[in-house]
Amino acid sequence: MSHRGWRAWSSVKRIWTFSVLALLAVIPVVAPHIDEDPRQAPSLRAAALELEATSTDAVSTAPSATLLTNDPQTAPHAISDALVSDIEAVPAGESIDVTTYWISSPRVASALAAAFGRGVQVRILIDGGRRSRSSAARSLDDLLNAVATDSSWLRRTDGAARGAGGIMHEKTYRFSRVGDVPWVTVTGSWNTAESADLGEYAAMLRLAGRQDVYELWSDIAEEQRAGRSAGGVAREYAGADWSAYFLPAADSRATDPVLRRLRSIPSRPGTVVRVAMFSMWGDRAGWLSRRLARMSRGGADITVVAGPTVSRSARSTLRRGGVRVVAGCFRDGDFVHGKDMSASWVRDGVRREWTWIGSDNWTSRGMSSDQAVLGIRDAAVYDQFGAAFARASRRPGGVVGRACPFG
Repeated sequence: MSHRGWRAWSSVKRIWTFSVLALLAVIPVVAPHIDEDPRQAPSLRAAALELEATSTDAVSTAPSATLLTNDPQTAPHAISDALVSDIEAVPAGESIDVTTYWISSPRVASALAAAFGRGVQVRILIDGGRRSRSSAARSLDDLLNAVATDSSWLRRTDGAARGAGGIMHEKTYRFSRVGDVPWVTVTGSWNTAESADLGEYAAMLRLAGRQDVYELWSDIAEEQRAGRSAGGVAREYAGADWSAYFLPAADSRATDPVLRRLRSIPSRPGTVVRVAMFSMWGDRAGWLSRRLARMSRGGADITVVAGPTVSRSARSTLRRGGVRVVAGCFRDGDFVHGKDMSASWVRDGVRREWTWIGSDNWTSRGMSSDQAVLGIRDAAVYDQFGAAFARASRRPGGVVGRACPFG
């Protein structure tokens, strides 16, 4: 592009950005969302929720690991506040890559539009279902796709990007630089929606200054953009203090990375497992609940906060095995939306504390969708998750079945 042409495009870009920001300022809060997995589970009504946040400074020193959690009672905008802070701190010339289910949060959309306006490359990949047609997404679509470039765009998938069927269900924000800190990856179970802020317990794990994690997510994102098939096999990776897996994969015990994880944890006294799970039903829920029950019978201390679409069968299997099951849906419409787990155990005389945060509901349907889960061995993150888990699990008044107003 010539210098004169670039100046003309810059003027158009500024006009588009100001127009989009003005529109986003008046977008009403969208209707509550429904996650991918209510099918075949109790049909309930949506409002929104996620876990309380240990917020992070957008320009903290690298490397760092922080758990962001949303609590609809005490910190209902914790995750969105942290993300907006990160977006606003990305310098011109850097990049923001978003791979998520959908975007309807006016605050986050406005921050992304403003970042584009100041010269940040913004690339967004969302699911192509009806939720992708929100006012916020349409405005970003108009802005980022006004001129066709490879540097900034919004695209929609047709089902799972790396497989047949399923959906784009991953929830990841990547920043090439936030302030002075490079390689920031934020991934987890929070949907980009005001409804999620106001009614859902959820979590996002933020790793900063971690080039290995950032580049791994970048490689997967390239495959998603190209529509390259995962080949029916989960992608699993491990570093010195972290692990990750990506779906889709074939729906079987042999390919389930969660079952493999649970089998690697000793089933004996001294092992502590905490699970916050929005959805768990079908064949996959069967083999995972049986494994947790077996671990409990072996002496492990296991608690599951069961969200709105954890099936009666899964809850019964867990309870028969001695697992403590707590209702994670409430009459005011709040609910646990996590797909998260922590575990602590002793091996070779050393206590290990791991936390896994991601988008993967423990269902067979979840196996067919684009999912990302990040695990980290970090005592501070483990404690942050434990504190948020305790608040959700101790909240009185949890209900199940038809009493749960989700759906």
